[in-house]
Amino acid sequence: MAKYQVVRPWFGVAMGQIVTLKEVHPALRANVMLVSEGAPKESDAAAKVLDAARAEAQSIIDAAKAEGQAIIDAARAEVESLIASEVAETASLTPATPDATSDKPKATPKGK
Repeated sequence: MAKYQVVRPWFGVAMGQIVTLKEVHPALRANVMLVSEGAPKESDAAAKVLDAARAEAQSIIDAAKAEGQAIIDAARAEVESLIASEVAETASLTPATPDATSDKPKATPKGK
């Protein structure tokens, strides 16, 4: 008995369902397709190509990770240098008006 996958469903049978039939009636032949037994075998040449592709993909990923890490390290170094220069700059701030003082003049009463 052969196994068939339903391509076009009919009453009581869902699409994609696997049915086992001794023989397929001519009216159902267009609605089913034969399911092959077992998975297709992978050839040695295809396995070598697949392994080479995986190795190449992994090397591309590793290179991208290294480049990203280099960018992150450069950005962190730049941030640290900017912070250090800002700290040095804040220590040497001078007032905008050298004659200004923090003392406020006393308020005079309104009535006088």
